[in-house]
Amino acid sequence: MLLLRRINLRKWVTPDDTSWLASGDIPADPVGDLQTKKNTLSIWHIEDENNLKKVVSGNAANLGNIKPFEYSLFDKEILLRLNLTLKKSPGESKDEEANEKWHWNITNLSGAKLLELAKALLPLSEGRKVVFEPEVEDLIQKAVTSKRIEYARLQPGVRQRIRPPL
Repeated sequence: MLLLRRINLRKWVTPDDTSWLASGDIPADPVGDLQTKKNTLSIWHIEDENNLKKVVSGNAANLGNIKPFEYSLFDKEILLRLNLTLKKSPGESKDEEANEKWHWNITNLSGAKLLELAKALLPLSEGRKVVFEPEVEDLIQKAVTSKRIEYARLQPGVRQRIRPPL
């Protein structure tokens, strides 16, 4: 099972000089990029290319403007290995189908568990991806046209670049 977490790619680049880090330690930026809410971390189950597009468009539509959407894909096995708890819960993207079908939370996260998760994800550079701005705009436009995303619920910065449905 593949899972997706929206990230800021710049925070996951290991600095050239790591001499200041103790053995087994990591930079703080990746941990800070895994923002929790009530000790939970929002993630998305990815089944195939089709649901990936729905998850990306629904989450990108939540942003203030159309911009590149950066994310990390990783295997559920990482969470099992770390003894983390997954709980199915409604998401907060603009795509209601994605919210109901594919959203999960990692629950009961302590600071130590969050740090262990960041340590496990840091080396997975091949799982970090970017959907560039033109494709993000296209995905949101298709979601609005097909009425998966309500035009009226879009942020003003997104709405000015998206045509309302006919």
